[in-house]
Amino acid sequence: MGKKKVKDAVGEGIPVKVPKKMTRTRKGSIVQHDKKTDYTGGRKDVLSFDVVYKGDRMTQSCDMNGVVSVVSQFDDYELIGKISLVASKQIALEQGCALNIAPTGVTIIHKARQEIVNMDRPSDIAFATVIKQNSKEYEGFAYVSQNIKLNLRRCHVFTVLQGAGELIIQALEHAKSEYVVRVQQDMKNPFAAHKHAPREVPKGNLFSKQIHRADLQALEVLGSGQF
Repeated sequence: MGKKKVKDAVGEGIPVKVPKKMTRTRKGSIVQHDKKTDYTGGRKDVLSFDVVYKGDRMTQSCDMNGVVSVVSQFDDYELIGKISLVASKQIALEQGCALNIAPTGVTIIHKARQEIVNMDRPSDIAFATVIKQNSKEYEGFAYVSQNIKLNLRRCHVFTVLQGAGELIIQALEHAKSEYVVRVQQDMKNPFAAHKHAPREVPKGNLFSKQIHRADLQALEVLGSGQF
């Protein structure tokens, strides 16, 4: 049987690879790799990282000070080496997630529940950083997403394997640049369908009466979302 696929955002490609050593987690690790499930939805243009999602909190600033103030509110995983095997399994089960990064969205998927916990646009991520810990196996990672209109900032905190934090930052930077390119392309023709968008072919008499997006073109902006 093949891997189960979980639906997720689709991107335009991220030139960052996850090393194989990060998909071979040890038995007692709190960061576990699920070999049976493909959290990218089968898309090669979505990059997926195994993470422990500690949670998110409101923060006042999009910088290291804002991150540090939030990180201090969560469990100290510097002592992770002293946790029992049973406790490690429990953390992996309750907080184990897949962090998917694509130009169309940064998504946190809870592995056990197989549901989307949070999703941000790449353009909303204002700050990301690696948090060094007193551990040879793990390191912390956090990013701050902001809603400019509402003047709100949320800091999302994770525990990842050593070396994963910098790869995630590289993937985020590329996703943000690709997101800008896609928005500019969409502005040229808002009716244009994304090349990865699912398409349902009309049947019977409807086939000859269908209207193709490629034949539509916006003439002028009338209002919010109206053309």
